[in-house]
Amino acid sequence: MGSYNKGEQKSSGCGTIIIVIICLIIVVAGRDDERQKKKNQQTARARPATVRLDKVTSEIADQSDTSLLASYHPRSADLVIDKNSGRSLLHVLCELNRHEVLKSLLERDAYANPRDLRKETPLHAALKKQSSECVNLLLKHGADLTAVSNKNYSILHAAAECGYYDVAKESLRAGAAIDAVAYDFTPLHFACYCAQLRLVILLCENGANTTIYGKGWTPGDLAFGKSDAIVSYLASRNAPFTKDFLVRHYDLKDGWPFLHESEIIAMSGDHPAMQAVRENSPEQLAELNSEMIELDITNQAGTPLLIIAIANRKSAAALYLAEYTRKLNATDSNGKNALIHSLETAEKDISRTLIKRGIMLNHLDGSGNSPLHYAVASCDNDIVAEMIEKGADIFAVNYFSRGMIHVAAENSNEVIFPTLIANGCDVNQEDIRGNTALHLAAKANNLTILQALLTNGADFAVRNMQGKIAADLATSHEATQLLRNRFEIEGSNPATRELPAEVRTLTTPTQDLVEQRNAR
Repeated sequence: MGSYNKGEQKSSGCGTIIIVIICLIIVVAGRDDERQKKKNQQTARARPATVRLDKVTSEIADQSDTSLLASYHPRSADLVIDKNSGRSLLHVLCELNRHEVLKSLLERDAYANPRDLRKETPLHAALKKQSSECVNLLLKHGADLTAVSNKNYSILHAAAECGYYDVAKESLRAGAAIDAVAYDFTPLHFACYCAQLRLVILLCENGANTTIYGKGWTPGDLAFGKSDAIVSYLASRNAPFTKDFLVRHYDLKDGWPFLHESEIIAMSGDHPAMQAVRENSPEQLAELNSEMIELDITNQAGTPLLIIAIANRKSAAALYLAEYTRKLNATDSNGKNALIHSLETAEKDISRTLIKRGIMLNHLDGSGNSPLHYAVASCDNDIVAEMIEKGADIFAVNYFSRGMIHVAAENSNEVIFPTLIANGCDVNQEDIRGNTALHLAAKANNLTILQALLTNGADFAVRNMQGKIAADLATSHEATQLLRNRFEIEGSNPATRELPAEVRTLTTPTQDLVEQRNAR
C-alpha cells in the first residue's frame, strides 16, 4: 500500500511538471505574439506611406534585398516593370531608397539612365524623394546630369527644388540650361519657393535670369514670406519684385522693408547724439553721456549709431562710441556688425578697440562673410593676425563658397598666404562659380601667389563653371606662360603638399606679420 502511494506521488509530480512546462510555453508564445504585433505596428508607423503605394511599388517594398537581387538581373533592371508609369526597377528602388540593392545592380553594370513615360530618369526619382544615398550612387555610375522630362523638368529643376547643391552645380557644369522653364517655372523659381538659399545664390551667380515671370510671379515674389535672406540677397542684385502686391498681401505697414545702403547708414533724426555724430564731436558725445542721455540709439532703418558713425567716416565720434557702447554686437539690416564696418573703412584704431572689448569675431553678415573675410580682403595683416590669435575661424566659408584662400588670392594678399596654406586651407577648394584660388590669382596676375599655390598642390587643370582653366584667366604674359607651360608639360598637378620651411603658422606673432608687411 505504501509502495502504491509512493508511485502515485511520483506520477502526480511528473504531471505537475508537464503542466507547468505547457503553461510556460503558452506564456512565452503569447509574449512572442505580442512582440510580433508590436513590431508590426512599429513597422507600419515607420512606413506611414505604405498604404498609399501603388501595386508595383508595394510588391518591391515587401521583398527583401536578397529576394530582389535573385529576381532581377542587372541587365534587366532598366526594363519597364510598371506599364502604367513606364518605371523601371531602378526608378522604384530610388523612390524607396533601397540603396543597397541599387548599389549591387549598378556595380554589376545596370544602366543608370532608363526613362519612364514622363521621360524622367532614376536620378529624377531619387532627388524628388530625397534619397541621398541613391543620388550619390547614380552620380558615381554615370547618371545623366542634363536629363529632362517631356515637361522639360530637368535634373537642375529637381536639384534646385529639393536642395541638392552639389548636384545642381555639377548639372550646370555639364551644360544644363539654367533658365529652362518647366511647369511655368525656372530652377530659380523652384529654389526661391522652397527657400533654398545656397541654390538661389548658385543659380544667380552663374547667370540665372531673375526677371522671368512664372504664372505671374518673379522668383523673388515666390521667396517672399519664406526666406528673408533670399529676398535680401535678390534685392541686393536689383531683382524685380511685385512690391505693391507684396506690401498689401503681407500687411507691411512700413512699406518695402529692404533698403538701399544710403538709407541704412543715413545720419537722420534730431536726437542730440545723432547731431554729435554729424559734427564728428566726441566731446559732445561725452557731455551727453555725463548728462545721462542715451547714446545707443538707431536711425529709422534700425542701424546703431556706432555703425552709422563708422560708415560715414566720422572717426573721432566712432572711436568714442566704440569704447562706450553697451550693444557691442548689434548689426545693421545687412547683418554687418561694427567690426565689419571698421574693416571696410580701414579704421584700425576702431577695429582694435572692438576686438579688445570682445566683439564677436565669427559673426556672419547677410552674405555669410565673417570679419576675417573683410580683414584678409583689405590686406590688414596685423589685424588679421590679431583676430586669428583671438579665435577667428580661418576656415570660414561664405554663401558664395569662398574661403580665406579665395579672398587672399583675389586681393593679392601675399603676406597671409603662407599662413593659410600651412594651416590646412584647401588650395583646390572651389567657389560657387567653380573658381579655385589659382583661377583668382591668375586673374590678378599675381606671380608670387601663383607660385605658392603651384608649389603646394594647386591643380592647374581644374575648369570652372564656364569651362576655363586658370591659364585662360591670366592677362599678363608672365602669368600666362607660367600656367601654360605647367599645363602643357604636366597636364595636371597632384594635390601633394610640400610646405617650404619658411612657411609661417598660426603661432606667428602679430609683430612678425607686421614686419613682413612693412618689408614689402
